Amino acid sequence: MFTLRMALIPAICLAFGYGATQAALVSYFNFEELSIGDSDAPGQGGVPLTIDATTGIGSISLADWGGGVNDISGNSGNLNRIDSDTAASLRGLFLRSSAGDARPDPLGGTFPGGNGTFIQLDVDLDGFADPVISYALRSNTATPANTESWSWSTDGVNFTSLPDNYTAGAGTGLSFQIQTVDFSGITELTDAPNASFRFTVTDYPSAGANTRIDNLQLNASLSAVPEPSSFSVLALAATSIAATARRRRKRA
Repeated sequence: MFTLRMALIPAICLAFGYGATQAALVSYFNFEELSIGDSDAPGQGGVPLTIDATTGIGSISLADWGGGVNDISGNSGNLNRIDSDTAASLRGLFLRSSAGDARPDPLGGTFPGGNGTFIQLDVDLDGFADPVISYALRSNTATPANTESWSWSTDGVNFTSLPDNYTAGAGTGLSFQIQTVDFSGITELTDAPNASFRFTVTDYPSAGANTRIDNLQLNASLSAVPEPSSFSVLALAATSIAATARRRRKRA
């Protein structure tokens, strides 16, 4: 028999947020802690190998970036800044195609060191699903024709590329623009404790080319469902509400 208590449980679940998709900020990087000075390779000259999240969890590894790294005055107009961040206009992450010199190309000739290399965001997505990465992006004005691509992994070894590339070309060469990379619907990333996301740059046209990133966010939906004990509490609350309603009807 359908009872008032049965009708109230879904309503209480919705009131407490159960059964509804909830977005959460998992990781946020404003890069304000960077203070590098002259561009250098990761792990040298003040360039860190990893950058911890400003807010939330996770870290960005620079270890596999083949070019130089520097910080850059924000200039992003606070694009993609979270509301609570009042200091996100000073610095951003500056990825150079080289640290000053081109290195030998295995296929012959030379190429800028950053070409075909990547930075990597590592984060524990236990309790999360449908991640989306967003960030402010631009390249240098002189040589903006480079392509950024994203891939994902659940073990840090085997990566799957997204079909879309995010190009910092003519449209973003002169100013920062927000880029959004949607990983939602990839079920393997749901509750993945060792999720990794790689940002790879190709098609650098010269050693002076660069990529600039600011205010990177990773947002995701909550994947967790209420424990059985939580449903018991909800059922008890529904019973109490139903009993109160019956008493009021009798008094009336």
